[in-house]
Amino acid sequence: MIRFELNRCLRGKGIKLAVLLAVLLAAGEFFGYRILFQETKEIADEIRRQQGFSPSGLYPSSLYEGFINGDAFTIFNLLYYYLFPILAVLPFGCSFFTDENSGYLKYIYSQKKKENYLLAKYTAVFLSGAVAGILPAIFSFLANALYLPAIIPNTLALQSHTNDSSVMADFYYTCPWAYFLVYLLLGMLAGGFLATLALSASFFARNALLVLFSPMIFYTALDYALAELGHSEFSISTIINPVGTHYIERITLGGMFLEISAFAAAAFLVFFFIGKKRERIL
Repeated sequence: MIRFELNRCLRGKGIKLAVLLAVLLAAGEFFGYRILFQETKEIADEIRRQQGFSPSGLYPSSLYEGFINGDAFTIFNLLYYYLFPILAVLPFGCSFFTDENSGYLKYIYSQKKKENYLLAKYTAVFLSGAVAGILPAIFSFLANALYLPAIIPNTLALQSHTNDSSVMADFYYTCPWAYFLVYLLLGMLAGGFLATLALSASFFARNALLVLFSPMIFYTALDYALAELGHSEFSISTIINPVGTHYIERITLGGMFLEISAFAAAAFLVFFFIGKKRERIL
């Protein structure tokens, strides 16, 4: 049943739209960082040389500072994490709403146990959201590796977003690939959660558009509410973004994983138990 649902996801238009959006974000980052930062920096260094001064930064830009997850200079990092919930939901998040309103569930429940379908649906939606959410980061890393060296960032170069108080700062300046791997895992967990949040929204929404945007509404509202309370470090958009400011005394790596895992568990319980008791089948 899980394989069947995953095949439906891979054949759908949603996954193609998610890949297209990921490619556009990665392409924007590729040209944006190259033009707005690299070339501007090279011009500024040449002007300083002509004036008899030392170049502003001899240490070269690193790949870890110049792809979409680590870039603090262009708009594409902000844009990526703003659109993150949409990316996660696009592949398969609206499928339960479509199944229920098209009458497809009537056929499925006549052939399979309701519990098996709900578990398969949740698993497929979670996996699709987990993968779709990190596609821009993967595409951007591969694209920017064409012209940026994968050297370890240098604190004296003043090109990085991470300081000594940031979560996993030691990893960033010693083993940056492991640092970003952890953030990819956080992104996958958050993407899976946001995609499955659309499943729960399907019980209450009257159209697919509301299902599509409901995780984004939650994501943005949580961000705003926590900012008003002075606890932005607990916002999902902050937790999954390496460029976000994470202070060790305010939140830990374990706390970051625990928060998103708790949200994902709550989304599963709501979807499974309401879905199990729900009798509406058109």
